[in-house]
Amino acid sequence: MSKIKIEPNASGSGTLTISAPNTNTDRTLSLPDNTGDILTTSSTVLPKVPMFQVKLGSNQSVSSGVNTKVEFDTEEYDTNNFFDSTTNYRFQPTIAGHYHISGGLFIDVAGSTITGLTTASVYFNGSTANLGAGRIFLRNGNSGDESETGGSFSFTVFFNGSSDYLEIFGYIAGGGTRVFLGSSTYKASYLNGFLLREGSI
Repeated sequence: MSKIKIEPNASGSGTLTISAPNTNTDRTLSLPDNTGDILTTSSTVLPKVPMFQVKLGSNQSVSSGVNTKVEFDTEEYDTNNFFDSTTNYRFQPTIAGHYHISGGLFIDVAGSTITGLTTASVYFNGSTANLGAGRIFLRNGNSGDESETGGSFSFTVFFNGSSDYLEIFGYIAGGGTRVFLGSSTYKASYLNGFLLREGSI
């Protein structure tokens, strides 16, 4: 039979009181087989969840007509080090669960107007097909008089906590000097997310 051991904190002088409810019914308190803190119904402490926010710290040059990965190189925060901002530029959490992901991609074509196909694509495990509709059309046409465009996205996706990963790609057709817009002072192109619910539904 397991024993229950309650130890006082050696550095504290307060009294720990465990009070039974005013009831004639037997009650059972079941504790998980794990180490951690117990949150009460009156506690104001919320559980900490993994979250990250990254952006392009400067403009990223892009070749015309080439689907190019957005190299988010500046981390504003990454609580669990799930985002690789130096090599693969991808989000790959090691805690399984459903994550809310959002972001934006903005582009500039200096010296020309945007007249061709321009898209942002969310790649999950190397493919847009794994998320169903993973492509966002920023501009699709043969006329226009603007050199900048962009768009944002938001969705929820399940990660298995091991091999699943997510990346953002952009595509710009046409002439001019093409870049994904970045900045050290504001969020031009960005990606963020947080864990909504651990484990599968």
